[in-house]
Amino acid sequence: MIDAASFLIMGLFIFSLPPMPLHILKEAALIKKKWSAGFQLIFRQQEILLLTGLSFIFFFSYGPLEAALPLYSERILHTGAEGYGLLWTGFGVGAVVGALLTGFVATRFRPGMTQPLIAILWGGFLLPLMVSHSLPIALLCMALGACSWAPYTPIETSLLQRLIPPAMRGQVFGARLAITTAAAPLGTMIGGFLLTYLSPSIIIGISGIACILAGFGGLLSPKLRKLDGKLKHE
Repeated sequence: MIDAASFLIMGLFIFSLPPMPLHILKEAALIKKKWSAGFQLIFRQQEILLLTGLSFIFFFSYGPLEAALPLYSERILHTGAEGYGLLWTGFGVGAVVGALLTGFVATRFRPGMTQPLIAILWGGFLLPLMVSHSLPIALLCMALGACSWAPYTPIETSLLQRLIPPAMRGQVFGARLAITTAAAPLGTMIGGFLLTYLSPSIIIGISGIACILAGFGGLLSPKLRKLDGKLKHE
């Protein structure tokens, strides 16, 4: 009910949005003649492509965790639904703290470094769950992981707004969402399949290692590392 009510409230906020200026509508109408323009810009501009690729791999690598966590709570921690709920509570608390720290992180570190490092930190905090049978330790790892993860999307969105021409932002963000939104469900599907052969703790470990590899892959790209948040669209 709470989840449904939150979406209803967000929907009502639409009516408070100011009307879009006419000149922006005319400019957007010219671009919309090509439905694939958003995808074309993603693949044409290397910085946007690298950010999109990193997010896809990161979110895909996260997916198996969602499939494995309920079974991890039941079979490894032996805490059932109560422990599972507490794990996500820890995640939520950590995410709130991390969101409050987003401004601090964004102003002191280059986004080209923070994004891969966030993936590495998140994966690193998952690894102890491979060997831990303790709910407090698992709870702490989930909270710390969420705290490190929370700044990822706000920093990425801010950076993309600088890279994408204003009239193209709607199409490019829409195209990116079409790509990245599919990543986590695909990862969850793969994780669910692997759970028929492997234990939940191993699946969580694989998820963590994959996130770490995604982060190191991002750090290996000089173009991504050099992104400083001051780039302007061409």
